[in-house]
Amino acid sequence: ANALILLAGAAGFIRGVARLVTIHPGWDQEKIIQAVLNLPPAKYSTPQESYLFYTRLQERLRALPGAEDATVAWTLPIFQYLTSRSMAVEGRPPAHPGREPLAFINGVAPSYFSTLGIKLKAGRGFTEADNASSLPVAIINESMAAALFPNQDPIGQRIGTPDPNNPGWCEIVGVVADVDFATGVVPTTTKLLLLRPLAQETWNYVTVAVRARNPAALTDPMRQAIAALDPDLVPQQFGRIED
Repeated sequence: ANALILLAGAAGFIRGVARLVTIHPGWDQEKIIQAVLNLPPAKYSTPQESYLFYTRLQERLRALPGAEDATVAWTLPIFQYLTSRSMAVEGRPPAHPGREPLAFINGVAPSYFSTLGIKLKAGRGFTEADNASSLPVAIINESMAAALFPNQDPIGQRIGTPDPNNPGWCEIVGVVADVDFATGVVPTTTKLLLLRPLAQETWNYVTVAVRARNPAALTDPMRQAIAALDPDLVPQQFGRIED
């Protein structure tokens, strides 16, 4: 009898895990092949040099046979985002220290949303005009819009950090649908997400992603496209999301 109870419990646990991993996270991870790149600062010493490399790489990747779109971001929503920040809304009294809203931050190219299949809910996406010399802008997810602007239109509002000396105000230009991590089982410290144009916050450590109907077929062509621009770069964590 005890063995039957244990077996029944194990079966229920397995079914529960199966439900977790099969929940759709809100983006098309099954169509994505990715690689992590770490551009050496000695070779890519300025944000402009790094972003120029990303622009050229995206052009090459989009031209690959079978590729539907390509993008570059700090990271993809697979396990976790790489950083978070305390947030403040312009014109509002500051929150008590330690009680400021916390949001994940991700820097993304304009094609991030189309490549991953993330839905725009309001406003606009990023464009190439959102560059290092233009007005600082941001896109937030629906959870952040609901939490910080429950009775307001967030479009046009400015958001930044609680630092009064350097708030880094960014104008909100869009709201996108919430997405979950592809693993489906990672607990998060916050549901809030703020996205910044990669051209305005350029990192040397990024994830490159290509969307395709058959992403596995692009493994070698993607490696070759990277090597054609910089033969010294060694892609890491190369492969399909589902692998």
